[in-house]
Amino acid sequence: MSLPRFAIAFVLAAACCPLGAEPLLLHYFERPPFYTTSAGGQPAGLVIERLRRALAIAQLPHRWQQTPSNRQLAQIEADSGADCIVGWFRTAERERIGRFSAPLYRDRPQVAIVNEGLPLDGPPAVARLLAERNWIFLRRERFSYGHALDALLAARRPREMATSVPIADMVRMIGAGRAAYTFVSAEEAETLKLDGARAVALADMPAGETRHLLCSRRVPADTLARLDAALLKLGE
Repeated sequence: MSLPRFAIAFVLAAACCPLGAEPLLLHYFERPPFYTTSAGGQPAGLVIERLRRALAIAQLPHRWQQTPSNRQLAQIEADSGADCIVGWFRTAERERIGRFSAPLYRDRPQVAIVNEGLPLDGPPAVARLLAERNWIFLRRERFSYGHALDALLAARRPREMATSVPIADMVRMIGAGRAAYTFVSAEEAETLKLDGARAVALADMPAGETRHLLCSRRVPADTLARLDAALLKLGE
């Protein structure tokens, strides 16, 4: 005996989306060209577009929310809902508080944003910047600069100042001489207004890191497995 059409539709829907499954709440912030909001009010950008395609393939219910970056990790730590934050580097500290997806995007190597008056003799290098004790490194709070660069920063311990302001404001601080340098992705550097500052490629800069979706433990592992399978289908 064949099933009625409505019953078939119900079975198919249940197979792709478990009954009562909590939609993912995807948190992003304005950081062109990785994450931004289009003129039509929709999330966009290099990382978000790939994630959007994977979500469609995996048929995962979701909604988007703009959330300041300094609140996003706290949201994951709270583990109060099916929250995911978009485009974060994978670190051991973050592994302890949530679940990571497969890579969404791989950055190009980072560059240094330096005060335009900074005297850089010889080929510019990360080691040269970190060795100068009179130059202040401007660090974004709770950000990772990738495994290799984080390790260098921990080992060399340059003079630093931490801030929670957006990258564009950090660049203005460097241009005004409040700090000497910071590190940003090459993609991001191309979008920044560099009054009083300049972007410098560094010969010994490590390769770019991969960006991932980081979800609270409340998000089931099989949900992320479906997303990872969709990302695999998309390829690089």
